[in-house]
Amino acid sequence: MKNIKINLKSQLYNWYDFFLQTILFIPLCLYLYNKYSSTSGFIVFYIFLLIQFSFTFYLHLVYYLKNKGENFSIKEDKIERVKNGQKEVFYSADIKKIVICKSANMDKWGIPYTTFESFRVARVYLKDGRSFIMTNLLEYDLEKPLQILKGVKFERRKGFSFFI
Repeated sequence: MKNIKINLKSQLYNWYDFFLQTILFIPLCLYLYNKYSSTSGFIVFYIFLLIQFSFTFYLHLVYYLKNKGENFSIKEDKIERVKNGQKEVFYSADIKKIVICKSANMDKWGIPYTTFESFRVARVYLKDGRSFIMTNLLEYDLEKPLQILKGVKFERRKGFSFFI
């Protein structure tokens, strides 16, 4: 059994690439400034950083609002969701499929090119036509806890980023 909910650790993991790229580009900009006495490197860096931050912040906010106040308990035969005090149980037999949406660059040994590629989402489709979304703000590596489920079909959707 795995209990997941939005937590600080998962939120910070999603920003790791942003902080890493920022730290790596600062010395590069300083080197270019010292070598060529030009501020164009800083301007390009700031524009790049602003674009990265905007998309990363937007995804973080949307994912946070999507799963805010939800607690999931994943067991071998079911997913239990508590939302606004209401408990729902989704048995494996009732789940049509789970689609994991994640950037192809986030596969094993992959290197993300943008800071918002680390955001992933799992769409759980039920046989009665309903669906719900679990984001990686609940658990950074969302695939691992979902693999606990037995008898559920998993699909993988690759893309650049996933806006919900």
